[in-house]
Amino acid sequence: MRSAEREWSLDLEGSGDDWRNGEILRIGDRYVAVSGERVVGISKDGKRTWERKLDKDGDATVSIAHGTLVVQYRHPKGGDWPGREVYTGIDADNGKTLWETVAAPYGSAAGNIVLTPVCRDEQTNAMDDCQLSARDARTGGVRWTIPTEHVPEVEAYTDDVLAVTTRPRGYRGKHRLTTYDAGTAARLGVRAELETFGGELLYPKGQDRVSGPTFMTGDHLVLTSEEDTEYPERCELRMVALDVRTGARDWRNELPTGDPEKDCQSAWSEDSGRYVAGRTGKNEPLVFDLAEKEKRWTGPPDTSIVATDGKVALVQSGTERTELSLYELGSGKKRWSDTRGPTWGPTDARIHGGRLVAFPDDCVSACHVRLYDLDKGLLDVAPRGEYAGSGKGWVARRRRHHLLGHVNPLTTLEMNSSRSASGASTATM
Repeated sequence: MRSAEREWSLDLEGSGDDWRNGEILRIGDRYVAVSGERVVGISKDGKRTWERKLDKDGDATVSIAHGTLVVQYRHPKGGDWPGREVYTGIDADNGKTLWETVAAPYGSAAGNIVLTPVCRDEQTNAMDDCQLSARDARTGGVRWTIPTEHVPEVEAYTDDVLAVTTRPRGYRGKHRLTTYDAGTAARLGVRAELETFGGELLYPKGQDRVSGPTFMTGDHLVLTSEEDTEYPERCELRMVALDVRTGARDWRNELPTGDPEKDCQSAWSEDSGRYVAGRTGKNEPLVFDLAEKEKRWTGPPDTSIVATDGKVALVQSGTERTELSLYELGSGKKRWSDTRGPTWGPTDARIHGGRLVAFPDDCVSACHVRLYDLDKGLLDVAPRGEYAGSGKGWVARRRRHHLLGHVNPLTTLEMNSSRSASGASTATM
């Protein structure tokens, strides 16, 4: 196991919970530290370059679109249904405002555009009650605007296609899911009606109800319905894959999600949306490949999948002192296990290239960040501090402490690096 060498550290002072849940994002060759109240620009060598105050209530969210920071928070005056929020594009190099607009909630960044809904302050069920605009992430200029009737929200997207749901207020109006061309806003083939209230998706033309998650991979939108009643005979997701452009049904399949005598589990996908994690009726974790329409791997019973990239899967076993194991999905071979971890509850993890970062899902006191090589296993342990972000070649952590002479607590962000045998560096915090 290699020791970590610190690259840089930065102390941030703040009142209350300013930086308690702060995280690090990377944009190009620099970083930004964000909390619900503030954002700080950081150079690649750890120097503070700029700082901005965000929402005074600490509820701001920050995303990245085409190299631009997009900040979203509730408008001070709120407003009637569906409410108003402020969207601001910020230059990550200097912290200056590039553009700003006021729109409805549920906007999002999607590739190189920012999608902002605008609604009138009442629901009349007219087609123009709400509109959805696509803005250039850098300039804020509007590329296109379409009417959506009710409040729109992007459910899933690729570089070319958007899957948009609409949500009415209360019992009035209809929920719908529609696919659009991301470049032109032309309506494509999927037009599924949703239930009047509750947000449960319906298959087109009266097929089974869809109440599970929606996945998009390649040219397909996969709608799912959950088989989970008060006394279920089985736990499963019924899946239907629709061509995003024509709406034609390509295939149907079932994904088991657990043992009904215990608990049905929620299915989830990794970042690409192609690989979905489920669970057999024998309580074995599994990975389903949506592109190949088949089960890719089944793991040992009584373990849980923590992370997968379609090639390997990290699983966790045990309830007190847990064990982490990495399996190859193609061969089913176990590459390595780590039983030296601290006593922590559920684990979360990220896979970046040939590295894996694991950390407690809910860190209270025993906070650890552990770095693994996908081929060799454990590389390094940062025994103090909480996970604060990661990407290819870097991992961030934070520590809160009090110093004499300081009224407010300090949060220290630290950047360390470790080198593999091949000489490639990996930054850890």
